[in-house]
Amino acid sequence: MSKVDYVYARDLESVYELKKYWFENAEFFMDTSYFAYDRKSVDEKNIRQKYIIVNVNKNGEQFLDDIIQDVKYYLDEWYKVLYVPIAKWKTGEYSDTYYLKKIKTACKKDDKFEILDWEENFWKFAEKLANAEIVISTRLHLFLISNFLWVRTKVYPYQKKILKMQEVVRNINTMND
Repeated sequence: MSKVDYVYARDLESVYELKKYWFENAEFFMDTSYFAYDRKSVDEKNIRQKYIIVNVNKNGEQFLDDIIQDVKYYLDEWYKVLYVPIAKWKTGEYSDTYYLKKIKTACKKDDKFEILDWEENFWKFAEKLANAEIVISTRLHLFLISNFLWVRTKVYPYQKKILKMQEVVRNINTMND
């Protein structure tokens, strides 16, 4: 830290910890996903469509049974599932499509699942997010972008960073109310 002039942290806990150890040049800065999409162009009262968006990664595997139950609930209510594979280039259990296969097998409704590619056209992806009934995810940035688009989210926090960002989002939402 002696070589660092300034720290921008995406949670207040980190800022407080740095200041506790006499590093005064620390400041909160919202996670960059907050700036990924012009939220002013999205109406917070978007008409929800009959689909949910889901993503699971290796780190969230411990929650897979709960996520499968969430997905089954929405499938029973006639929702379609749009699955967002973030880590597509990896293999085995490190590929997000590995968990798509597990969820589809458990739900036994292959025809109700589609891939939603975030890389093909990010703006189109963001519009789909904005109209989802709910986003169920284990990934921090999918949770954040969805939340910033006023979409109900259910995140399975496998790391402390997700819990910290949930608190940041709660504080932002409280300030905006």
